[in-house]
Amino acid sequence: MATATEVIRYPSFHDLILGFLLAIVIVAGCAELPVPIRAPYSAAPLSYSAPWRPPPAVAVNPSQIVAGPTLASPIDSSAVYGLADLIDFAHRSNPETRRLWERS
Repeated sequence: MATATEVIRYPSFHDLILGFLLAIVIVAGCAELPVPIRAPYSAAPLSYSAPWRPPPAVAVNPSQIVAGPTLASPIDSSAVYGLADLIDFAHRSNPETRRLWERS
């Protein structure tokens, strides 16, 4: 209850419009999410013991993912390379090394 000296302040029309627009933006942003993000369990297998299979539109040949394109990278014989640089070079130059590294 307000006493005689208190003044009740209501939000201005400008504040109401900004709040309304913010609510619209938030709701519209959530509506644009892909279905698996809005309903994550719809893409899950029915049983915990059943393996998950990607949708056919997303399925890719595993050898394409693991091998990938090989890029030739020049080695500077006068430079000193660290362990991370050597591993990176081995991954880029040898697909078998990359497969074994990813498998381990």
